[in-house]
Amino acid sequence: MIGFVQGELPPPESPGLRKAAQEIVGRTFYGTLLAQARQSSLKTGLMDGGRMEEAFGAQLDAIYAESLGAWEKRGLGEALYRRLVDQQVRIDAASGRKGNETGA
Repeated sequence: MIGFVQGELPPPESPGLRKAAQEIVGRTFYGTLLAQARQSSLKTGLMDGGRMEEAFGAQLDAIYAESLGAWEKRGLGEALYRRLVDQQVRIDAASGRKGNETGA
């Protein structure tokens, strides 16, 4: 894993941070992709959802985007998570904290 010296223990797992990274990727990457696809001129009318799809399409896209962000186990979401963990380890080292101490 990038960000720590060989022989050192890897940083502790942070489920909250991983979920946040997945949500960021889902909303910014997949959400934008789905919104652009919905607005494209490639609609054929064969699988048209009518007025309900028009009314609730953005909400459906948001649910799909969130699911896609959580489903992706490797790639952009994982890279973002590793970068955030590495950054947190550096901040903790600079402040003298260890692991997931919050100081609270």
